[in-house]
Amino acid sequence: MTNLQEVAGNIPVDLASLGQHSPLLDLCILLDFNEGRLCQYANTISSGSLDQRHWATIFWSLTHSCDLLGRMEIPLSDESNQTVQEIRDMRKGWLEHAEIVGGETFVDMFWRSRKVTCETFRSALAFRALLDAGSVNGGGARVFRGPYKDIHCSGDEIDHRATSLSLRGVKRTVSTVATYPQSYASHLAAYGFTPDHPVEVVNGELTAFQQERRRAVEQHDRLMKRFHLDFSNGPYLGLPVVHRPELRYRAASLAHRVFRHRRSS
Repeated sequence: MTNLQEVAGNIPVDLASLGQHSPLLDLCILLDFNEGRLCQYANTISSGSLDQRHWATIFWSLTHSCDLLGRMEIPLSDESNQTVQEIRDMRKGWLEHAEIVGGETFVDMFWRSRKVTCETFRSALAFRALLDAGSVNGGGARVFRGPYKDIHCSGDEIDHRATSLSLRGVKRTVSTVATYPQSYASHLAAYGFTPDHPVEVVNGELTAFQQERRRAVEQHDRLMKRFHLDFSNGPYLGLPVVHRPELRYRAASLAHRVFRHRRSS
């Protein structure tokens, strides 16, 4: 499961053991990874700037999600399959000719790839509901509040509101409100996140795996912090699992609370 080499100490057991649950891991990656991607789309829209090289790599990462869908025998629409094929063609041109199609074509791919990401997220969520007899369906909205992002689970909508501030000449997202279908609340609750209204978590293989996954993520974060590598990307569960005391995180959390208050007033 991990390609980390033991340089000092031991790799946490949970990190090394997750590979035995590959079907459940595939499902969690589809939900967690694509939820994070949807927030990246929102952040870019809020900033008003589209980094072509950065987003070319993000487009390509979508093909990995589609590979997971294929392994789980979850079909995509013909329209999404066409978009993914065009992303593969774009990647081929980049590798063979060092060229990335730009202009309106690239902007169009930005919006089309977001549509594929939404479909991927919804499909994975529907698949998860088949495995979780206690999946939330009704009973009102659930809100999960994080230090930099709030997640609303209500109805069947996917929507984002990101707020950016200009810091040292660069626009950075400091507050995000994400809205997802109500059943996503069961996924977050299985990880141990607590909403404003209770969500029943049914004990079973999926819940046990998600709890194990969270423990592994917590251990990974501690491991990276010990080696001063916590600036790099790591496992993502939708909301942070460990407290970040550094000044930049405290400042972002304060800004998020301010914008949250403004939205509610």
